[in-house]
Parts: sequence; C-alpha cells; structure tokens
Amino acid sequence: MEQQEFYSGSGPQFGEQTYTEDEKAEIGRLLQTKLNPDEIAYRAGPGSSKLAYLESWRAIELANEIFGFQGWSSTVVNISQDYMDEDRGKVNCGISAVVRVTLKDGAFHEDIGYGTCENAKTKGQALEKAKKEAVSDALKRALRLFGNHLGNSIYDKEHLKNVRNAPPPSAIMPSSAVMPTPSTTPIKPSPQPYAPPQAPSIVQQPQQQQQSATYPQASRAYSAPSSATAGVASFPPAHSAVMPPAAPVSSVPYAPTGQSLAVSTPATLTPQPAAAPYSPAPSGPASFQPLSSGGGGFQY
Repeated sequence: MEQQEFYSGSGPQFGEQTYTEDEKAEIGRLLQTKLNPDEIAYRAGPGSSKLAYLESWRAIELANEIFGFQGWSSTVVNISQDYMDEDRGKVNCGISAVVRVTLKDGAFHEDIGYGTCENAKTKGQALEKAKKEAVSDALKRALRLFGNHLGNSIYDKEHLKNVRNAPPPSAIMPSSAVMPTPSTTPIKPSPQPYAPPQAPSIVQQPQQQQQSATYPQASRAYSAPSSATAGVASFPPAHSAVMPPAAPVSSVPYAPTGQSLAVSTPATLTPQPAAAPYSPAPSGPASFQPLSSGGGGFQY
C-alpha cells in the first residue's frame, strides 16, 4: 500500500516567519486607519448615555483582513475564578482571563479581560457565560494594542464625536450609487377621460341579385315538303338549352349578432340532351305488284 506523504513542516514555524517590507508597510497603514462609523457598536451606559465598543466577531474579522487568516493566533495565558456566590438558588460568579495575540513573526500583545454572570440557575451556566465573556474581552483588549483599526480608536473621544456627528453613508454618496428602495405600494395608472361605448357600425351590403337562367325557346317551325320529300313532315332539330355561366359567389356580407343574412346562390341546371328529330312514316300512294305464279293474291 502506497504511503501518503504529509507536509513535515520543515520550513519556518509560526512565530519565526518574516514579513517583507511591502507587507510591513501595508499592515502599518491599515493599523493606523481609524474605525469607520459602521464598524463601531453602541450599548446602553449609565443613565441615558451610550458606550461605544467593538464587537468580538468584528474584531476577529478585522484581524483576518489585516494580518491574514494564517498570520495571527490567540492563546489563553491564564484564567481564574474571582468569586462564586449562591443566593436563594441563584448563582453569581466572576472570571478573569489573560489572552495573548501573536503574529507570525513572533510579535505579540496580551491583556486581561473580565466576565460575570448573575442569577444563573446552575453553576455550570454561570461559569460558561463568565469564562466566554472574559476571554472575548481579553482578546479584544489584546488586539487593540496593535493599532487604531483594531479598537484603539474607540478610546479617542474626538474621533467618537466626529463619528456620531457624521452624516449617514447615503447622504455623502452620489445619487447614482444609492440603490432605490423598492416600494410596496402598487402604482396606479393615470385616469383616462371617460368615453361612452360606441355601437359598432354595421354596413349593409346589398345582396347579390340572383341571375335567372335564360332558356331560349326551341324553334320547331314546320316547313312544307318539297317535291322530293313529298308527304314527309320535316322538323328542324330542337335547340339545346344554353345556360349562361354562373356568377361567382361574393364574400358573405357582415351580419350583426342575432340576425340571419340570406345569401342567394345561383341555381345550377344540367342541360338535357337534344331530342331526336321526328320522322313520320311516308304517306305516298301504295304500289301493288302481282305475285309470282303459283300463288294468288297481291304483294305490296
């Protein structure tokens, strides 16, 4: 089985690393910058006063931005219990702690913090709250020793006065950089002048007149027989009915709702075949011929 190789840490250990000249200049510049108004928190103080302070999470965030995530560390040097009192089932205690903050080049600062808990139900709850409060307070006090931007500018009364009198950020930002607050009120459309409804205009189109089919009468005039066709009545052939072509049906005119519109359609007739000419039987005088010998009678 192949063994995985891990980093042995042969390089400089934490506390023995060095900063470059550019890193030292950048860290010094950031530490000299005072806290911004949005980085300072306030809590109620004696009477109606407000006390400015730096929150624990904000102090850790600023230290990461200035020193880097792997550029600093904190150590609890000492923690001790100052008192523990029990009164009518309630527990009160006080804890003090000393925390040291060390940079990767070995530079460090340490300070003391204090935490209390009153009227806790159990000793465990009292000790937990007081110790956490003491360590957090000691960490912030140790970080402020590095410079203004890690909390030391809070002790500058002139700076706090300027911060409290400073206008909100939106007042000094250009109007183009301020995002508009979305409104929850629906936007009402502007009223339009009232216009009474108008009835739709109906254009009556004249109905297409039905074209009547014209059928020419068949001429059956009698002509007198000539000498060659004596006794034979001759009639000219009957004329076939010629029907004019049907006119195309136009588009159906508009009819309002609820009314029926009659559309006339031209009639279509099928022409009949021409009748055969009439030929009467010949009407000449009968001719008689005598029968051959051997029989009596006549043949015609």
